[in-house]
Amino acid sequence: MRTAGRLSVTLGIAMGMLCLAGCGQRAADGKIEVELVSYKPEAVAAFEQIEERFNATHDDIHLTIDSPNEAMTILKTRFIREDYPDIVGIGGDINYSGFLDADLFMDISDLEEIGTVKQSYLDMDKELEFVPLEGTYALPYAANAAGILYNKDMFEEHGWEIPETWSEFVALCEEIEAEGIQPLYFGYKDTWTCLAPWNALAVGLSDSDTCN
Repeated sequence: MRTAGRLSVTLGIAMGMLCLAGCGQRAADGKIEVELVSYKPEAVAAFEQIEERFNATHDDIHLTIDSPNEAMTILKTRFIREDYPDIVGIGGDINYSGFLDADLFMDISDLEEIGTVKQSYLDMDKELEFVPLEGTYALPYAANAAGILYNKDMFEEHGWEIPETWSEFVALCEEIEAEGIQPLYFGYKDTWTCLAPWNALAVGLSDSDTCN
């Protein structure tokens, strides 16, 4: 609503996936060497902390996490050369679907952690398959919420309550419109303020299998 205040309504989820491409190799010191390649350079610091914590608590496994520039290009090159990392951290996008279709990922259905994953995330994973497959090939590792910026002064002036569900959000927009005020406003000076909620909404305008 017209000027920026603070984040309020959660609109959607973008999922990142950890996909297993192979099994770790045992080094000369007896430790199992595991390599994870991530395509998120902005998450390097977080992955470095994960790597440090993991290695500090595992005597028999050594984890190396790489987050190179142009990671997707590097991954494709390595796959062509059959130089596979053990785990890849990528988004649930066309690249994941293509890698899965090329039979590059292992079935992890028997992994105990599968039982801790929300079914909706597992369903998203299955919808990314070009050809339906038996089994599970990825674990979600991040979910990003997209929000809407709102005008605190206007909310206080009109007594509007911050919505906590989608239906409450729609009802509030209708209430604001009934008062003769445009409920949603795209300024376009900074495109990210428009794209964040729109991208989350756009995926629901059509069924996920429309292209199929």
